[in-house]
Amino acid sequence: MANPCEWNGTRYRSQVELARAAGKSPATVAWHLAMYGHLDRLGAPPARKPAPSSEHAAAVRLLLPEGFGVEDIARRLEVPANVVRAVISGMRASGEIDAMFPRKGG
Repeated sequence: MANPCEWNGTRYRSQVELARAAGKSPATVAWHLAMYGHLDRLGAPPARKPAPSSEHAAAVRLLLPEGFGVEDIARRLEVPANVVRAVISGMRASGEIDAMFPRKGG
């Protein structure tokens, strides 16, 4: 059975044909259809993770732009450095670090 479908304005004879055209696996196409009921997000960049909501995130947000390093922040908060690294990692994944420290030049 062919199961025709449409993606980006083009009609395909099957999900397998669409998957080849999109550079995705047929399982990914099937997952999008099962999960969302449409293919609008197929090929879209992954959504950014939300900013971390750790109890230490607020303090890290204040101290990091002031120039404090991971070890300094960890000492001030009296937590292991890996806790601060985890908060910073979450901030990086959410795009918060990029917004906090814009790159200069090109």
